[in-house]
Amino acid sequence: MRYQNPNMQERIAEVLPLRLHSDHLPSVIEHLALYVGIAVFQWSLTEIAFLYVSEIVVINILFPTVALFAADPVETLESDHWREETQPRTLRPVQWLPPIYSRNLKLAGKYAVFAFIFVILIPLTALSEFSQNTPQSLLTMSTLMAIGGICLAQLRRVYQEFVSNQQYQTRSPAEALRFGVIPLLEVLMILLCVVVPITVILVAGMFATGIDAIESQVVLWAYILPIGVVRVYVRGAEWDFTFTKGGIQL
Repeated sequence: MRYQNPNMQERIAEVLPLRLHSDHLPSVIEHLALYVGIAVFQWSLTEIAFLYVSEIVVINILFPTVALFAADPVETLESDHWREETQPRTLRPVQWLPPIYSRNLKLAGKYAVFAFIFVILIPLTALSEFSQNTPQSLLTMSTLMAIGGICLAQLRRVYQEFVSNQQYQTRSPAEALRFGVIPLLEVLMILLCVVVPITVILVAGMFATGIDAIESQVVLWAYILPIGVVRVYVRGAEWDFTFTKGGIQL
């Protein structure tokens, strides 16, 4: 008779902190799509960066919008005052949509300024400075299909996290805004853990071997493979963000 330890799965989970489960699966699929784009459509590093920025922009449009309808108070922002109100102030510009909580408008407005600077202005400026392509020239049929897939994937996340079973009624706006902050943390970790060390290694290798240039596809794969590991880790990890009057704390 074969002996099975009922706690074996839990023990393996403790030993392997970076394990693949349902939380990691969307990130794995998205990154596999990038591999297909590189192999089939010959995407360059510029097009990959453009799609990353596009995904962050889509996330920071959808989830802050959902935050307007979240009914629970933010624990660190006037939660006592919110609970004392017998009837919270709401707006309902469209009858078939849930009410918008007036209190959420202030938080979403502050976050919109933060998102515009760090999600749209800085990335697009950097992309135009370091690339010879304009954002318009990057809108090819393949990248448009990828952006369409990104939109569908993020709409699915919004539905699962907030719309399904009217979960927005029991969640706070801060929970929705966290989804927009996590990709920014992901970009920071990619820069520090992948771009900087890989660039140093490649440059040092060129000097050591006397090579004048490395094939662009080799360079691209050198970056894209570890970036996939970072993305899967960040998307699957539990990050605790706190929204305060002074800003966002990790």
